[in-house]
Amino acid sequence: MSFTDYPEGDKVVNDYHDGVHYGYALVTVDGPRVTMEWRALVTEKGTNVWKTMDVMDYTVN
Repeated sequence: MSFTDYPEGDKVVNDYHDGVHYGYALVTVDGPRVTMEWRALVTEKGTNVWKTMDVMDYTVN
């Protein structure tokens, strides 16, 4: 699988490999809500695409 640029550009640091997928964690903060996404580079129909593999949401009260 060839490398593809991150959709978020140069904001991505410390990419990660879980033994199967190459990817990164994206953390988004919107006021009291925090969303964490694990995105991995996968091949779909012969094309490399970034796919969200897992999501966790947390809201601070």
